[in-house]
Amino acid sequence: MLHRSFIKCFFKCQVLIHKQLVKRLIFIQIAWILSPEITKGTNYASTHNSQVTECVGTSYLLTRDLTDASPLMLSKGLGIEMSIAYTVATRPDAYVEIQNIISNGDTIRIGQSTALEIIDSCKFNPVQGSFLYSSQSPIEILLKFSDSNLSINSQGTWLAEKSNSGFKIIPLEGKLMIRGTSFTPGELIIISPNFTAIKSEIEIDLILLLQTSKLVNLFTNPLLRKNHILSAAQVQSLRMKKKYNAFVGDMSEAQKLRLWSFNPNKDSK
Repeated sequence: MLHRSFIKCFFKCQVLIHKQLVKRLIFIQIAWILSPEITKGTNYASTHNSQVTECVGTSYLLTRDLTDASPLMLSKGLGIEMSIAYTVATRPDAYVEIQNIISNGDTIRIGQSTALEIIDSCKFNPVQGSFLYSSQSPIEILLKFSDSNLSINSQGTWLAEKSNSGFKIIPLEGKLMIRGTSFTPGELIIISPNFTAIKSEIEIDLILLLQTSKLVNLFTNPLLRKNHILSAAQVQSLRMKKKYNAFVGDMSEAQKLRLWSFNPNKDSK
């Protein structure tokens, strides 16, 4: 009886593995990469104009080619072939920057412990983690989740993070539009996993964000649109001061955010 139960369980497992083989292997490889103990990998290069321009820590590239068992380690100066879908995965404390993904001069920066599948030059599938995208020219990007796609039209720089509750996007400068709605720099856009709900009720202090975000300030070369980002942060700071009559400061010694408020109508003594 025990033997029959074992055989029945075995064949049931084989059917599940057969149905989800590709998906399982991809996630196994990602987990293999994100593990802190990983120290091996092989280099990857091609003649495509998309190029890794900077690596901090160790990052890998995975393809859907099941005959290639080992993830491919990325390094500065290497090209990436866009003829097949691939996933860039970073270990903890690792970051990578790639240029010319969609158009010449655009930049994507991928944060630590992140897995970002690039299905084609304009379609991304954020598996987990965060990334920054910046483009000089108008671009349309499709974000994929399950069987749904979300179109993002932008010209500028924005941050995105994938979490269990969906996506979070913050435009840093320029123009960003989702489903006909335009968002201003600093707005926190929260998107449900199936893209049915999109809302923005919180505004992020861009100056504080720029000071603390490693996707912005960790890399050696500044973003091409750095001046645009600084200008947007300054404009937002003036707008917030006028709206709330308050200055947002840095962190105190007790790790609490300082907020100074004032009343312009009150006579000073």
